[in-house]
Amino acid sequence: YDFAFLRFVYCPSCKNPGRGSASRGKMGKYYPAYHCSNHGHYYRIPKQEFEETISQFVKNISINSEQLDALTDAVMTVWEKKYETVKEDAKAIQKRIDSLTEQKYAIVDKIKIVSSVTAIEMLEADLVKTEEEITKLEVNKSAASRDAETVDIHKVVAYVKYFMEHLHELLLDLCNPTLKAQYFSVLYDKAPTYDEIK
Repeated sequence: YDFAFLRFVYCPSCKNPGRGSASRGKMGKYYPAYHCSNHGHYYRIPKQEFEETISQFVKNISINSEQLDALTDAVMTVWEKKYETVKEDAKAIQKRIDSLTEQKYAIVDKIKIVSSVTAIEMLEADLVKTEEEITKLEVNKSAASRDAETVDIHKVVAYVKYFMEHLHELLLDLCNPTLKAQYFSVLYDKAPTYDEIK
């Protein structure tokens, strides 16, 4: 049995995370439940009833347009900051590439005037190393730029709006119970008790 909401919904008596287990009845059938009995009190809610309470609660949540606008504005702000960081990183990488390119030409100039075979071999090794570093930086720079440009922020905002208007799809219809519970936990600054949800 999966008790995904254990960490996100607390016991109403002691305000601590509860436990989940299935006790076996006289006929051998198992009865899964969320419970808490370690703090001098007894609390046990059948798993189906517990999760149905959460389900009913989620179905009654509605996000007003002001909250939705504030959320989409926040998403846009985070995106813009991230995009600025990517641009700054690209500038720093380009600066390093320019510096290495100058270094590369300086090595080539030295090779032209050096006559020692050993010195030429060492300079050639430095040249190869410098070119490899330039190639690596070029790859990193284009990957970062491509990643930033492939994210369609307007599509992301549309998804945010959609899921905020259809919370049950995000919090109830998911197949993964752990992910479902984690999304549910985002609704609160502090985990609620079962009674508060009820």
